Amino acid sequence: MTSGGMLQGQIIIHVTGAMTAAEVQARIDGARVDLSLPATAVPVAAGRHEVEVEGLQGFVTPFGETRMTVDVPAGGRVDIYYALPRTTLSAGRLGTSPQARSWGADWRNIAITFGGTLLLCCLCGGGVALWEALRG
Repeated sequence: MTSGGMLQGQIIIHVTGAMTAAEVQARIDGARVDLSLPATAVPVAAGRHEVEVEGLQGFVTPFGETRMTVDVPAGGRVDIYYALPRTTLSAGRLGTSPQARSWGADWRNIAITFGGTLLLCCLCGGGVALWEALRG
């Protein structure tokens, strides 16, 4: 995360709610960060950084995606807090103070789930119609 000769700081990522079946993963400026619970200190160069944190259900399906830009002072640290949502259709929360876990709907995830289900139904219905047309 840091380059030699640059002033350093730290981003401390605190995670709430990760004692579930879901894994939590993070990236700082696009580079994956290995998390250890309940908090992980990541050395970074002083300056502005993009932090992304999300849950991972079954090691493949991301949910509770969050993103935040932080300014890290030279020799200082920034504490950020991620709360894993209570369901895969809820929104994750990320902030500079402890966050409550969400029950509330994340409409993006609901739209994707609904759209995928609708597409699957259309494909199955189209497949049945094609089968009947070819059969008969």
